[in-house]
This record gives sequence, C-alpha cells and structure tokens, in this order.
Amino acid sequence: MIPLYQEAQNIEMWRKCQRNFNTGLWYDKFFYQWRKDWTIPEDGKKEWIKSVANDAIGDPSLIREALTRLLSLVTTLGGSYMCYKTQWRFVTGLGRKHPMENGFVWHHTLGVPYLPGSSFKGLIRSWAEEWGEVDPEEIEKIFGPKGKGKSDKAGSVIFFDVLPIKAIKLEADVMTPHYSPYYLQEKNKIEKAPGDWYDPVPIPFLTVAPEQTFVFAIAPRGKEGKEDMVKLQEWIKEALNWAGAGAKTAVGYGRFEPDERAQRELIQSLKREG
Repeated sequence: MIPLYQEAQNIEMWRKCQRNFNTGLWYDKFFYQWRKDWTIPEDGKKEWIKSVANDAIGDPSLIREALTRLLSLVTTLGGSYMCYKTQWRFVTGLGRKHPMENGFVWHHTLGVPYLPGSSFKGLIRSWAEEWGEVDPEEIEKIFGPKGKGKSDKAGSVIFFDVLPIKAIKLEADVMTPHYSPYYLQEKNKIEKAPGDWYDPVPIPFLTVAPEQTFVFAIAPRGKEGKEDMVKLQEWIKEALNWAGAGAKTAVGYGRFEPDERAQRELIQSLKREG
C-alpha cells in the first residue's frame, strides 16, 4: 500500500500502458519507495531513477506539435532558432525539493526535460557579462535591467523555452559527497571539520543523456532587436560550448554543440507542414 489515493495504487502498471503518460508528473508526484516508517531503503532512490532512465521520454507527436507552434511564433516575429545537441550529460533543477534529494526540471504539459526561457536568457547574459567583454549599456539594452522592480523596460530580444526536437533519453548518474557530516550542520553551529576520514555517501540523480538535441529560439522585440540578433547567435554558440547550461557545469555537464543535420531536417519538415 503506497501513501496515495486508492486509484493510484497500481499507478506504475497504468503508466506502462499509457503511451502519452506525463513522465515529469510521475517522477515528481508519485514517488513510492517509502518504508512504513517513512524512510527510504538503500536501493530505493536508484530504483526510482531506473523507472524513467534509459527509455525515450515524451510523446513524439505532442513534442512535435508544441515545437511547431513555438517555431511558427518565432518565425512570425522575425526570430531565429538553432539546434544544439548535448556533448555529454545535461541536468537542470538539482536544487528543487524532491525525496531523491536532487530535483529535476520537467515541462509541465509535455513531461520532458527542458530549459526555461529565463534560464536560457540568464546563461547568455552571464556569458556576455563575464566573458564577452561587452559594454554594460549594450547588455542592458539587449537583456533589460538586472533585478526585479528596477525598470519597466524590457530587453530588445525575447528568449523562449528550450524544447527537445523528439523524445529524450535520460541516464542515471551519481555524486559522492565526502563531507556529509560537515554539510549537514547548521550554519551557526559548525562543530565538525570537512575531513577526509568521513565515508563518501553515493547520491544518485537523473540527467539528460549525451547526443540529445534541443532547439534554442530567440526573437527581436522591435527594430533594435533585429540588429542584436546576429551578436546573440554567436554568444549563444560560445556560451553553450564553453560555459554550459544547467547545473554542474564546472565539471563538464551541460555543454552543447551545433547539430547541423537536425537543423536541416527541422527546416525541411516545417516547410512541408507549412
């Protein structure tokens, strides 16, 4: 008996029978690896990740419909879109609350991994500020003022949610923090040092597999935005290749490279549909 309403007791069997099941909803809301005392067995987290890893996640027809609508809007606004694929693993949303200790960001309706437009925008802005040697006034013109409530003026370019072009493959990964007793202390009550004598504690987490393609789309907001589009396309390419998107970028996660083949196929496909 799992701590869910009666109709959800056989939810895993029902999920396997439903082609259009929202995997994000399943992963976030239906965790059932609890014991009776509300603890999780040693292999419980690993088993939960296995329930979504190594399979293609997302209904291809729904992803295609959402992507077609998005790119139709982008094209109408005079924008552009670029296909990039993961060089290695990609993860976003680790800080979200979840029984797994590490969360994951899912698209609410498609149930697939994605990168919110705000995160996409923040990544490129950070790249321009720290590595692009760009004039601060130009950055503010393109991205808008930094911080909430400073101005009602928007940036010259719109950044859209980053969506996959098809069903996405996920993989399990693991991190092994060595100083758990130190990290678990309250900030104002530090009594244990981060020593090497503590045992490492493996913590599994979910990632997007390598070679998975996503679409990064931008559009101008007025005439000024059209002039900024060319600069942004280059910044996006550099930021995704060198800085990376999502979490754990310092250790190589979240790097993307252009997927020219997918770009050509997507353009041709949209022409046929249009």
